[in-house]
Amino acid sequence: MAITTGHSVTQSDLVVKGGVKHILITEYATCTFSAATSGSVDWTTSATDNKIFNFEFELETANWSWTSTSERGSTIVEHTVSFYVPNMKKETMQKFAELENVPILCVVALNNNKTFVIGHSDTYKGTGGTGTASNQMMAMITSIEGNSGSAFSDTTGMTVNITARQGELPLEN
Repeated sequence: MAITTGHSVTQSDLVVKGGVKHILITEYATCTFSAATSGSVDWTTSATDNKIFNFEFELETANWSWTSTSERGSTIVEHTVSFYVPNMKKETMQKFAELENVPILCVVALNNNKTFVIGHSDTYKGTGGTGTASNQMMAMITSIEGNSGSAFSDTTGMTVNITARQGELPLEN
C-alpha cells in the first residue's frame, strides 16, 4: 500500500536559508486586514511613512519562534521575536519609545523571502472598540535592553523583545 498524503521534502527544501532578514513594525490601530484565507492575510496601514519602522540588523542576531498549544478545542500560538539593533543612538531609542506601550503589528521577513504577520489573529477578534483595533491578540514590545559593551571592540546596541498571542498558526503575508 502506498502512502500518498503528508509532507514530502524536495531538494530545494534542503537548501533554504534560515534567519530573519528584517522586521517591519507599526502601530496596530492604524492597520486594516483582509480576511485570512488558506493561512495568509494581507494588511495595509494608514500610518505615515515615518511611523512604519523597518529594522535591519547584523546577520544571525534576530530570531522568531512560536509555540502552538491546544486545550479543549482552543488553540493559542505564542510568538517571541527578538532582535539586536547595533549602534545605540538617540534616534533609534526614540523610535522604540514611541512603540513601547502601544499594541503593534510586526511583520517578520525571513531570508527565504517569506513574510509573516505577528500580532493579528483572525480567529479571536474582540468585540469592543472599533474596526480592527478591537482585536485582542496584538503584539507588544515586552523589553528593550541596551548594552554599551565592555571592551573597545564590543558593539553598542539594543536587544528588543516582542511577544504576541494569536488564535491560529502564523499567517503568511
